[in-house]
Amino acid sequence: MAVNRPRAFEISDYVVLHGDDAACAHFGISAATLDRYKRFARNSGRPSPKAETGNSKPKTELSDEQGADSRTITARSADITSLEELLAYSAVDLTTWEVDHHIINSTEVTTGEGHTYTNYQVKAWLKRKTSAVVEDWIRKFRDETSAYSPKSRRIVRERSNPILAEIDVFDPHVGKLAWHIETGEDDYDLRISEEVYERAVMDLSAQIAPHKPERIIYPVGNDFFHSNGAGDMTAAGTRLDVDGRWQKSFGIGSQLVVRCADLLAQIAPVEIITVQGNHDPETSFYLGEYLSAWYRSSKDVVVDNRPIARKYRQWGRCLIGYTHGDIRLEQLPLLMATEAAEMWASSAWREWRVGHLHHSNIKSFQQETEQAGCRVVMVSSLSPADAWHAKNGFIAQREAQAPVWDRESGKIATYYHRPQNMEARSDQA
Repeated sequence: MAVNRPRAFEISDYVVLHGDDAACAHFGISAATLDRYKRFARNSGRPSPKAETGNSKPKTELSDEQGADSRTITARSADITSLEELLAYSAVDLTTWEVDHHIINSTEVTTGEGHTYTNYQVKAWLKRKTSAVVEDWIRKFRDETSAYSPKSRRIVRERSNPILAEIDVFDPHVGKLAWHIETGEDDYDLRISEEVYERAVMDLSAQIAPHKPERIIYPVGNDFFHSNGAGDMTAAGTRLDVDGRWQKSFGIGSQLVVRCADLLAQIAPVEIITVQGNHDPETSFYLGEYLSAWYRSSKDVVVDNRPIARKYRQWGRCLIGYTHGDIRLEQLPLLMATEAAEMWASSAWREWRVGHLHHSNIKSFQQETEQAGCRVVMVSSLSPADAWHAKNGFIAQREAQAPVWDRESGKIATYYHRPQNMEARSDQA
């Protein structure tokens, strides 16, 4: 193959200034191709830029300090001038790492021969998209629990009706800490949140049982946990009032969902759908993995733990969407029509079930007829206000819901659970 003479000289000059590895990365060529260009330049008799001008810039200095979950890369160079060039030069795998923040600064440098050039420092702090420790933990968890997941026999039930029921206990914030003296509402802690949640599921399950549903959808997530892990913060870094260690909350919360799912499975087969929240997206994902392993051999409980923000289910002519609600709600009808186009076309009753805002509301987006509309239903939170919500006046009635859907007629009922005070309080407590 003929060698392009100007390109050979350009690449050869770059090698003299920056080295072989940098040249391969900069020009996107292999080591073998680089050697071919270098041989051509040497055999041409053309002097190197250093011998010709005495003005060679220093080679790129690169440092790459890497820990289990963090990484700091620094380049000092006249040629790497942007974050993108730094990531490409360092061959950063962006499926594993993401940039937390970076800086770029520069200085003017004058050589001994009087030539001036700009030298840049580009520094980036990276973090793993998923912790290496967490990845290893999840992998081991899947392997080990697959051998221990409970063996279960299919439950024999009475003949069912063409009915779908939901158990919507949204935003329970397991592990939240609230003091009634400070908030004016009920106390709330890990023990209370467990009892409030389980009591809601028991009450709602008793209300839907007479319908003899064919199936139960049980959304889990929607800020199931109050915090996202060891830092007692949301995923965005907001500090929270938390009761106890996150490991304790995770253990109590995961077994709480297992008890509730087992209770619902006595009525009808259960599908657990995990819904990402804004407080606990990582911790709730671990919960979904726990549940997937726990019910691995179950014939009555299945788990959808796909890490996707919006999920859809069709029941006859009913189309139901599940998401947390921390985006503009006006977007949701169009997103449903786009992401679930075939289900949208074959449905008459369309509804989103969302949480996040801790209050109840229904928004209806009409097209030509009521039958072609799409409702967005915001389900209230089951938990009371904490100090921050109380201070800012974000107060709402607490409740959980259980809608019931007929295949042809759409939603035919909605049952409610409103928690009672857990215990008598003293204003001096």
